[in-house]
Amino acid sequence: MKREQRRLMTLERQRRIALTDRREAISQLAGAMADEAHRAALAEKGRSLASGYTGRSDLVVASELRDRSRFASELSRIAREAEKSRDHAAAARDKASRELATRETRLERLGGRRTRVRRETERS
Repeated sequence: MKREQRRLMTLERQRRIALTDRREAISQLAGAMADEAHRAALAEKGRSLASGYTGRSDLVVASELRDRSRFASELSRIAREAEKSRDHAAAARDKASRELATRETRLERLGGRRTRVRRETERS
């Protein structure tokens, strides 16, 4: 087997590995984007519920007011935690996006090398 053919086979294996890595990076990016959207929705829902409970004026007993106030406070805390979690998910999305770009660049480089080796093989 000629040297160029071995190089071509090696590049083909590397390309298949790079394609698998790229698919994995796409999957990770999609998961991170879904996670970020889910956490943002949770934060918004928590804020909405908290404002709904604090704005009610149908209370007649102080203990009810106190209980609703505690509940609204807890909803606000949950919304803040969801917001922090969304920020972490956004960072994970950014990282996954950069990783995908790196893997696509590697795949392009391998494609260019493979094309050069094929041309060299055809000339020989």
